[in-house]
Amino acid sequence: ESAEEPAAAAAPTAAPPVPAGPAISVDPARPLGQVNRRILGHNIEAANGKDIFGSKTDTVDPRAGKGAWDVANRRPLADTVRWSQAIGMSMLRYPGGCLTHNFDWKQAVGPLAERPLFTFGIDEYLVFCREVGAEPLMNVSEIASPADAAALVEYLNAPADAAHPWALKRAAWGNPQPYGVVRFEMANESDHGNHDVQPPLKRTAAEYADWVVACAAAMRAVDPAIRIGAHAGTGTPASDPWNATVLDRAGASIDWFAVHLYGPCGRAADPDAVAHAAHMAAADASLAHLRSYRALIRARLGRDLPIGVTEYNSGNHKHRFTAASALHSADFLGRMLQPGEGVEMAQYWQFLSGYFGFLRGSDTPAPDQVWKTTSAASYFVLWNQHLGRDLLPSQVTGVARVEFAGVRSSLPMRGETATPEREVERLPLPVGAAQAQGITVEATGPGSLRITFANVVGKRYLDLPAFAVRPGHQYRLHWEQRLTTLEGDASALSPGFGLCDARGWNGYESACAGSGPARVGDWTPAGAGMNTLIDASGLHPVIRLENGSAPVSGVLEIRNAELTVTDRGSLPGYVPLTSTATLSADGRTLHLVVFNKHPTQDIASAVRIADRSAVSARAWCLDAALDATSASESLGGRAVDGVAADGFAWTFPAGSMTAFAIGRR
Repeated sequence: ESAEEPAAAAAPTAAPPVPAGPAISVDPARPLGQVNRRILGHNIEAANGKDIFGSKTDTVDPRAGKGAWDVANRRPLADTVRWSQAIGMSMLRYPGGCLTHNFDWKQAVGPLAERPLFTFGIDEYLVFCREVGAEPLMNVSEIASPADAAALVEYLNAPADAAHPWALKRAAWGNPQPYGVVRFEMANESDHGNHDVQPPLKRTAAEYADWVVACAAAMRAVDPAIRIGAHAGTGTPASDPWNATVLDRAGASIDWFAVHLYGPCGRAADPDAVAHAAHMAAADASLAHLRSYRALIRARLGRDLPIGVTEYNSGNHKHRFTAASALHSADFLGRMLQPGEGVEMAQYWQFLSGYFGFLRGSDTPAPDQVWKTTSAASYFVLWNQHLGRDLLPSQVTGVARVEFAGVRSSLPMRGETATPEREVERLPLPVGAAQAQGITVEATGPGSLRITFANVVGKRYLDLPAFAVRPGHQYRLHWEQRLTTLEGDASALSPGFGLCDARGWNGYESACAGSGPARVGDWTPAGAGMNTLIDASGLHPVIRLENGSAPVSGVLEIRNAELTVTDRGSLPGYVPLTSTATLSADGRTLHLVVFNKHPTQDIASAVRIADRSAVSARAWCLDAALDATSASESLGGRAVDGVAADGFAWTFPAGSMTAFAIGRR
């Protein structure tokens, strides 16, 4: 039974007593505009993973786009198309995240016989987008020159004539008509470099911005209608200097700003209850990040610039397939739909296989592949079933805020208002002598060390004496380093410094690290930072010498090692009920989606319809245990009892997503 079809209209009955406290109020008479369905976007991986994550061989099979493409029959995989349509996939980002780093688009076009690793190349990706009704979002790799980027636009969008040789090739290879791709994203998380791809490429913010400007000019010379986005810093706050530099230098050349938000970051060591609480609070924290980016954009450019959240999910790898993670992402999706948040589009990471995909199966499946699903699939399907055409005002009142102690990168939440970040103190890093594993450390002054190492192979870490810390604070370590002597093959050497919880890595997984160049040279600044756990009592400075299999020896010097200690501030406690209301195109059905993000408490609430137009309502609910890795809808469109013209009462289960189809007179 379709969610778009309300239950048969019946005479309104007398409503049961409405709770005096919590209420969700919807006003169908004041539509806010059409729903921005570009928020329902996703990511796909379809590129060569060689060297990106440390392997010297391909680390991902790009032939089938993680299962999007039926390689044998050269068409979209039927079950993938079905799922893409069930979740309302509106956009699809290609070739996917870090796989963009070494993506040469010219290897992903042309005759199949000449591209054996790209059976799912650019043309196949665009066929898939058309099949499922998704708008393409094309990533441009940082290895592309401005001329390469312009040629890509020509291949995709130019008419096949003598003035456009790449478009002529497209036509010769079976696609005579331009694709009309509008949105392009310039590289992916370029601030962290291209991992282990050779040759290494890690641009500064200024270098990245200048590359964006040059590429944008060349690309728009081919097609002025395209919309180009540049990247914010990865996993850092809006105050990261990368962001200001990119906006200052490239702001006039871009149409939107790409931000990645990975909710609560956690480790396997975190108790499940802490991880669940972090997930329930995470959408509010992500919204605070978005608002800080919008404020920065206005401050640097003097105008608004739309934001593209081109990756979002939970950052807690242990819980990435759980209902807690799915509930966070589904709630955040609803929040991004609100026009005041300035989000032009969003792409969930990710829907097919890989490390995060909520549909699980073979990377190169058989034509009859049937996907195994994890929790998020059910939440995205329910969203798509209950998203009308027009967005309506929806307000939650009378619900007590929930406080959250904070963990790792997740800020604490308490009270009614935010408190700002505040620097507490700066102090030289306590250092001392140590010796182990072929490493000798001498203290040469306040915050200064000489590290002599011999025949280092693999990873070597040496803890220096611990010092006391303030729990729940941020510790940023700044220093300068240089190699004064170096013997052996240092091509894989990463010399550096860091901090680790004094209780050790095992069991706590709380540490940070920074490194400098693996060559003899001048003093180079370096840094690293971490948030101490709320029960931490001390940190170890750590000498880090990570290397390959060839032994290397030398002397590393560190000076001016200084700690900045910061009270990270807090966000307000979060309101556990959130709601999104939309109206069907014919105006007969009001869809209301409500999240209860309290991890343990049900919430009884009134649902109030301001224009007294309700005649009936049906309900669907996802209320799986927060640690469940699959979720099933539990109500099946059950009729809601006691619906009156002005609404009804409902009890929302803890940790749940509930959808209503409310029939209107």
